Amino acid sequence: MGVACNNVIGGDYKNGDIKVKGLRADKIILVTHGLLGKKEIPIDKSTVSKFQINTQQYQQNNVTIYFKDGKKSICSVTNDTLNKLQAIFS
Repeated sequence: MGVACNNVIGGDYKNGDIKVKGLRADKIILVTHGLLGKKEIPIDKSTVSKFQINTQQYQQNNVTIYFKDGKKSICSVTNDTLNKLQAIFS
């Protein structure tokens, strides 16, 4: 049984999904599913104050994303998604 990747595993947006979008796959969004339906939150400098790498393993990384509105989420992401996050915040 594999471990899920590109998911929110803890915090304010638990059970959300991390998606890579855009023509050049250069945009990252967090998709939440709630009582009011699906909500997409861009993960970029306008919504996120910082992110922190917690653990790095072969194909999976755990990161904590700190949002500017005070919320935070712990996410499991692939190496590709981690590289895109680092490029956005570098």
